[in-house]
Amino acid sequence: MKKLLMVWALVLLFCFMVGCQDKAAMAELEALKAQAALEEQNKAKVIHFIEEMDKKNFDVYDELMADEFVMHFPPFPDEDSLEASKQSAHATYVEIPDYNHTIEDILAKGDKVVVRLTNRGTVKESGIKFEFPAIVVFQFVDGKVVETWAMPDNLGYNQQLGMELKPKEGENRNPPD
Repeated sequence: MKKLLMVWALVLLFCFMVGCQDKAAMAELEALKAQAALEEQNKAKVIHFIEEMDKKNFDVYDELMADEFVMHFPPFPDEDSLEASKQSAHATYVEIPDYNHTIEDILAKGDKVVVRLTNRGTVKESGIKFEFPAIVVFQFVDGKVVETWAMPDNLGYNQQLGMELKPKEGENRNPPD
């Protein structure tokens, strides 16, 4: 009888342990599913933002960007206000009316979405057409974009506009022996 009770106790202990592990695994799986769903929502928001920008709908800034939004876009100074970023975008589309983007890749991890895209357009004043790649990172907090980092191929863009890269005159670029 004692052996039977011992076996039953071991069986119950085993069932309890397996049941708890399944609950922990299920909770972990649910957390991963929730994170994946949030990442997909953030990717959809970035796609929507780019599409609306190409339609010249600058109200999308108010829809998706947080009030404390900051944009890093070298070589320009950081734009640390939503209104400054909106005005800068508007000015860009005035100078380049057909400015558009093609999303080549989009990835999300945690609170960030990374987009590799191709920028295209025609400069209104000169009629020069351009095409250059860029990578932009969007950071989300509470469903809104709080910060972006843009890394465009500025050299390629400027060369297409007819600019040349030359060393400064009078400077010795050769390292000393």
